[in-house]
Amino acid sequence: YLKVKKKDSEGESHHSSKDLKFYHWIETHYIRVLEWSLGHRKTVIAVCVLTFLSMIPLGMLIGKDFITNDDQNEFEVAVKTAEGTSLEGTEAILREVEDHIRQLPHIQHLLTTAGSAAGGGVTTGSVYVRLTEHEQREETQFELMDRARASLQEIPGVILSVQNVGAISTSAWRNTPVNVGVRGPDLAELSRLSGKILESMKKIPILRDVDTSLNYGNPEVHITVNREKAADLGVDVTSIAETMRLMLSGETEITKFKDGDELYEVLMRVRPEQRKNPESLGSLMAPTAAGRLVRLDNVATVVRGTGPVQIDRYNRQRQVTFNANLETGAPLGQALQDTEKIIQEAGLPVGYDYVFIGFGKIFQDLIGNFLVAFVLAFVFMYMVLAAQFESFVHPITILASLPLAVPFALIALFFTGQSLSMFGAIGILLLFGIVKKNSILQIDFTNRLRREHGYDRHTAIIEANRARLRPILMTTLSIIVAMIPTALGTGAGASTRAPIGVVIVGGQTLCFLLTLLAIPVVYTIFDDMAQIPVRERAKTWKLALGRSFSGFFGM
Repeated sequence: YLKVKKKDSEGESHHSSKDLKFYHWIETHYIRVLEWSLGHRKTVIAVCVLTFLSMIPLGMLIGKDFITNDDQNEFEVAVKTAEGTSLEGTEAILREVEDHIRQLPHIQHLLTTAGSAAGGGVTTGSVYVRLTEHEQREETQFELMDRARASLQEIPGVILSVQNVGAISTSAWRNTPVNVGVRGPDLAELSRLSGKILESMKKIPILRDVDTSLNYGNPEVHITVNREKAADLGVDVTSIAETMRLMLSGETEITKFKDGDELYEVLMRVRPEQRKNPESLGSLMAPTAAGRLVRLDNVATVVRGTGPVQIDRYNRQRQVTFNANLETGAPLGQALQDTEKIIQEAGLPVGYDYVFIGFGKIFQDLIGNFLVAFVLAFVFMYMVLAAQFESFVHPITILASLPLAVPFALIALFFTGQSLSMFGAIGILLLFGIVKKNSILQIDFTNRLRREHGYDRHTAIIEANRARLRPILMTTLSIIVAMIPTALGTGAGASTRAPIGVVIVGGQTLCFLLTLLAIPVVYTIFDDMAQIPVRERAKTWKLALGRSFSGFFGM
């Protein structure tokens, strides 16, 4: 390895950046630490192993999320009034919700819709809130949402949900992060479990606006047929049902009326005041098999009652869906874990189970898919490196730096208060490529010095890392500086992009020195193993495994 000074046409020498005192100080101290590391390989490997194992407690401390919530200058308020409320009553409550929201600052405009949710009927509605641009206000969208939630609590008898305008819509009436369905054959048992689970979920600190899709408060009229008396009079239950449908729904065509060239359908229905009075329904006449008419109150009892608003089904089973929003900054993974624990403690009977839907299901699928992506990333990188170096050992040495990058990425997320979201996981994949690049520079030049210049292993490692230190520093610093605006940026979409920048800046900065020292040490260990004959190598592994098993079983 030679140092060369370039001279111009006049013979004046030009000094490179290597001649700077600051760089010389960095290089000198790095080589000293590297010399120490090569002489204390067990200590370095122990530090690397502890660093890798720290990923377990760090993974437990870091929150897991699907997508980091970003300030989109908008949110919505889902409103659910008491069952039996008319469309006019729901509209009046929505107007009251509007009045409360208009008292908040930075409101640009509102859009109110009554009876908007599928299956909710006239008792549901929503208020879309558009805020001023992020740069024009001091409070974030989530702070305004918290203020709106606190203000709307003053409206009695209404179930409210202050939530983001979701990019992914769900089948529930509320587009909430937490959606879990409990399934089973008996609706009464589901109702009992629903009340128990709902009360427990309301006690979870990070959940907001908890509600369930099962509601037995819908007023309805129950008609109980006395089957023995109906059989004696020759009245069939089907005839009673058809009579009620004919008289109350107004959807059955009884004849047609022709007026000139126009033909009209004739529908029949009892008067509104009679439909609202259960006692008047008893005077309706049902036909018998002999063609006679029998009053309904002679064969059935008509009483007022309540029943479910709707009966949801999933996979041919009855289902109750629980919905909840999250506290600002709370991770979705923790909410799903707490909710799952509550459902399990509720003691679901045999034949009943639960399933996360919406964001929860996507989040669970995301975790599994990224684990597969990480494994495939290791496999593909190993295949490419094996072809590049024409060796099965050197790729392992290079890839040994990748597990060290993960704990430092998690440390960066922890100290910045970020959760491990989809974009954070993408940042870890990018970090793998950056860390791997440094190892390639170290190993490739070390092999080149040994192969082409005949250097011994120790000298080749020292000189190769001395020569490659500057390009590694240059590329690492350029990447870190380039990602700082992403990690610390503000404005639209900044919260979504920030985890990528934080992972790369923090992970690369923290693991930089350790990988510079660990890779040469791992290189020497694998090189020592390659010098051992195959038979002795197998005997050494066999002896080591035998000692391990003997110690494990206490032999």
